[in-house]
Amino acid sequence: MSLSRYFVLHYGGPGVALGFLLPDMIPIPFTQDVFTGLAVIGGMSFVEALVWATAGSLAGGSLGFWIGRRLGQTDRFQQFVHGSGAQAYQMVKTHGSWAVAIGAVTPIPYSVICWSCGALDYPYRKLLLISVLRVPRIAFYLWLIIAGLSWVIGLDVESLQAE
Repeated sequence: MSLSRYFVLHYGGPGVALGFLLPDMIPIPFTQDVFTGLAVIGGMSFVEALVWATAGSLAGGSLGFWIGRRLGQTDRFQQFVHGSGAQAYQMVKTHGSWAVAIGAVTPIPYSVICWSCGALDYPYRKLLLISVLRVPRIAFYLWLIIAGLSWVIGLDVESLQAE
């Protein structure tokens, strides 16, 4: 049984959601798009993978926001946002909603953007509304994964989903 089929059978949508929740909640050097790719190759539909990934991403970003809100004034957090998280923190501080939108659609660590929003008392509802931009970002990256696999190794994802 292939890894992707195993992933879908044993973890399914919740596995995809968890794969997005963790890196969107805490800054870890890992691309969550692997999980949507595994899911679709394993037989999950594009839309189902997108829905689970979006749910995980929005939940992770929300949890990251509350982490930033809770820990934002601690010395340790301040060291982080003046060290490795400085660029994202400064973007949110200076550009507000534009920084959130950029963080939602680019490879900038979304978790650090969300932490920064929490620490800077950015409105949670506004963060959540702008975070819906994660949907086209997730869909685009998943499309790139599928297109790349189709082009490079001739993988027919539609036939996998029909099995």
